[in-house]
Amino acid sequence: MKVKPGDIIFTRPKSKIFNIIRWWTKGEYGHVCLAIAKISNHIFITEALQDGVDVNDFIWKKKKNESYIVYRNTRTVPYKIENLINRVVSYHGSPYDTKALLNFIIGRTCFGTDKAVYCSELIYRALCSCNMIKKEFDAERISPKMLRDVLDKTDQFEIVEKHD
Repeated sequence: MKVKPGDIIFTRPKSKIFNIIRWWTKGEYGHVCLAIAKISNHIFITEALQDGVDVNDFIWKKKKNESYIVYRNTRTVPYKIENLINRVVSYHGSPYDTKALLNFIIGRTCFGTDKAVYCSELIYRALCSCNMIKKEFDAERISPKMLRDVLDKTDQFEIVEKHD
């Protein structure tokens, strides 16, 4: 596995809610997380799920045979990667932002807070606060597809691994 700390991982979980997210946002992937540590063969990720922001082992996504794609910032210095990881980790324990998902349905930002986040909102907020990308959207309305489009537009990020 080529994944290393600081990598952004887009996944395609095999559940109805993520299929709905993919369908609604017209994206290939319904979830996104950040690799924060590698110990032996285990990649630890931070992700926002329905129970809130937490650390999990990426091996479970591999065991479930989820499709995924990995982006890496190849044009930055190591301390900026460390800043990104620290920023994401600072959200641990934050609640999941279920209300912000309504913004996709109504087509504008009316719901959400800085303290509660969903998956792509978490990663987008961290990337913007570390000046790795420019803020283009309301964080409460960024889908995994939109985040991936932002990464594809910049020359700082490249795909280093893909599993279908």
